[in-house]
Order: sequence, then structure tokens, then C-alpha cells
Amino acid sequence: MKRTSLALSLYLLFTLTFLFYLPVRGNEFNEVEILSNGKPLNYQNRVLVVLDNLDMKNNLYSKLFSLLSNDLKLNLEFKLANDKSIQLFKYGDAVYDHLLIFAPKTKQLGGDLNSLSKLLEFIDKGHNIFVALQSEVGLQSTVLRDLASQCGVEVDDNQTNVIDHFNYDLNLDRNGKHTTLVLDSFNVNVIGSKTLSKNEPVLYDGLGMRLKEKNNLVISILRGSSTSYSYNPNEERVQNEPLVKGRDTVLVGGLQSRNGGRFVISGSIDLFSNKLMETDSINKFNVNGDIIKYSKSGNEKFSKELFKWAFQLKGLLRHNNVHHYLVEDQNKTQPTMYRVSQELIYTVQIQEWNGIQNEWTPYKANDIQLDFVMLHPYQRVNLEFDEKNNYYKSQFKVPDVYGVFKFVIDYRREGYSQLIFSDQVTVRPMKINEFERFIPAAYPYYLSVFVMMGAFVIFIIVFTFTKDKQKSE
Repeated sequence: MKRTSLALSLYLLFTLTFLFYLPVRGNEFNEVEILSNGKPLNYQNRVLVVLDNLDMKNNLYSKLFSLLSNDLKLNLEFKLANDKSIQLFKYGDAVYDHLLIFAPKTKQLGGDLNSLSKLLEFIDKGHNIFVALQSEVGLQSTVLRDLASQCGVEVDDNQTNVIDHFNYDLNLDRNGKHTTLVLDSFNVNVIGSKTLSKNEPVLYDGLGMRLKEKNNLVISILRGSSTSYSYNPNEERVQNEPLVKGRDTVLVGGLQSRNGGRFVISGSIDLFSNKLMETDSINKFNVNGDIIKYSKSGNEKFSKELFKWAFQLKGLLRHNNVHHYLVEDQNKTQPTMYRVSQELIYTVQIQEWNGIQNEWTPYKANDIQLDFVMLHPYQRVNLEFDEKNNYYKSQFKVPDVYGVFKFVIDYRREGYSQLIFSDQVTVRPMKINEFERFIPAAYPYYLSVFVMMGAFVIFIIVFTFTKDKQKSE
């Protein structure tokens, strides 16, 4: 019995120590790595572009590479996919910040690209990988297919294509297979949803993918319509169940890891081609049998927003200048102890990285919450953004419970790096001289005391000065 009690006591002690030690002030976890110069890990934007052949650089995708280099200010370095000299790490440090693989036809990649462990380590260290596939050949490299599977994305078999008989382009359709899809902004999630125009749809011709349900870190960036499905377009009829169909058909998928590293895979390399970016006449056949005409495609705008997110030029959050103090004593910040029932003010700066301007900018949102926690939240309040001072602020009352508390912000939103940080303080009870002396609710009791004292004085007077009458014999 004594051993059981001792074991239980040690277990409770370890649990409480773990809960209150992680995290304490300055001990943030699962956030984007910030260097000593105040910039994120990948601020240099060194990109290794891996191609099947150099003709892709000069002709087929020259507009995309010009956009990456000039508009997004990325430093591109081109190499062939079978180059055995490719190294992702040197002396333990990453040689590149981002990896762009445009090599769907290469079966065996060269150098470190042929190692699944190296590619996973590249993401685990906070860097980014972008992979594009091709409808005619699928995904020839087993390493890249395994990489996609490890990141929560299942790619359909080679020789398959996403088909949609009610949302395709009449001009670009290949042999009546209805594989060139016309997608509006409704099909875009997170990336570019606010920048794409309704009059500039995205053209897509490529493979379909499926996200693994158990992986909560994967997101669907571009998805098919409700009438789309993935199958071999050369077969006359559908004989087996397609891998994906309807709104579950993922065309471009992404992974946002806990440390900020990102993996993006596109089922179509033609999505970024000069041909689809420069298309100036689109005739969309829709579900009603009508033909809707558009004068320009939105592939260029979509590609720009997609690569901004994939290479961490946006969507990276950090916190700065955390302060908490009493309402009546705003000069003393960051005290380690408060008293129950005091009014507090909490302020924090939350910023988003702008990779093009190479600076942190204020992040504005209305859904950030602050928890005042001791095992479970005793207070949960919304943080309001102060436009004048560019920080979030909230005021609340310390609960009437003393112990060790933490200010906790746990902010996780799709498309943004997660933001988790806390600050630990102690809440003490009132001292003997801090209690209120005369409480209005106790006035009846005060009155009863004085009434009893007065009655006692009157009784003494009456008892002292009143003489009993003697009985006569």
C-alpha cells in the first residue's frame, strides 16, 4: 500500500511539473524558427530548381521562372534531375531554402534527391519542397511518390487524369476526353482566394490526389468540382471505383508542418506552363449545357499566390513585445505575482512575414483568444487589435482562485504557421490587511451587534436602579 501511494505521489509530482514547466516565459515551441537578425530561417530565398531538361527553363515554363525571379525575388539555381552532384546539406546546414522539382519524367533523381530520408529531413528542418506532376507520365519517381505519401497525400496511378464532363474548355480539350478543367475561385482554398478574379478561371490538366484523413496538417489548395473524378481517360467506361471523385478530388495539395516547413504537390505541371498562362480565349462548357466565355486565364495570378505560400513569403507568424500589468499600475510590467480579483491588461504584437518586402508587418485578425489557465482555462477573452499601436490588447479580472497560472495563446489557422506561447505568473490570496472592512451586505449584522449592546446597557440600568417592592407581613 505504501509503495502504491509513493508511486502515485511521484506520478502526480511529475505531471504537475511537466504541465507548469512547459511552456514558461521564453520557452515557446512548435513555432517558426527566427534567426538572431530577426528574420525567418528561409529569408535568403535560395531555390534549387530541378528540371527534366533545360528546354523547360528557356521555353515551356519561362514565364513562371521570370515571375519567381522578378516578382517574388527568389534566387533560382537550375540543375538537371539526374545530376548526381546535388547536395541538400553541407556541414550539417541546408544549402538551399526551397526545393522546386519539375521532373515528372525522371525515374531516378540524382544526388540527395534520391534519398527519402534527406527530403524528409529537409522539411523537418523548416525548409520547403514543391513538386509538380504531369498527366501523360504521372509520377515516375518512387521516392517522390513515397515523399507525398509521408506528407499525407496519395497520388493516383500513372496514366490517369482528372475528368469533368461539365466544367471543361472546348478549345484546349484533348481528343474529347474532357480533361482540361476550368475552375473558378470557388475551387481555391486558402491560397489566392481573395486575389483571383471571377472572370479569370484557372485551367488545369493533370492527375488527381487524395488527402489522408488522419493527417490534420494537410490542406486542399485547389480542388475539383462536384462533377469531377480521377480515372484513365483512354478507357471508354468506368469499371472500377475511382480513387477520388467530386469535391474530394485534390488538384493541388499542401502540408503545413508544425515548425513551419511546407510541402506542396501539384498534379499538373502544365498548370504553370506558358501555354495556359497566356491563354486569352476560354470557352467553358458547364453543367447547364451553356458555353461561358472568358478573355483570360487566372493561372498566372494563382501561381504567384501559390508560390508565395509554398516558399514562406506569406503565412508566417511570430509574436513580439508581450506585456501584462495591473490597470492601476501600468508602469510596472511583467510582474510575477498578482492578487485575486485584480484587473489586468494584456498586450502582444503579432506579425506576419512579407517575403517580398523582406520585413515583418502587423497581422490583423479578430479570432485570436487569450486563456488564463491553471490546468484548465479560468478566463478566455478575445484580443482586440489596436490600430494606433499595432498590437492586440485585452483586459480581464483575475479569478478568485489562487495558484500558478499561465497566459496562453494557442493560435492555429489553416494556411498560417501555428503560434503557441505562454507566460507564467502566480496568483496569491488577499493579505489580512487587504480585506474590505465594512461590507454593505453585512450591515444588518453590524446593526444587530449595536442593538444587542444597547439592549444590554438598558438592561443594566434598569436592573441597577430598579428596586423590588417588599412584601408586607
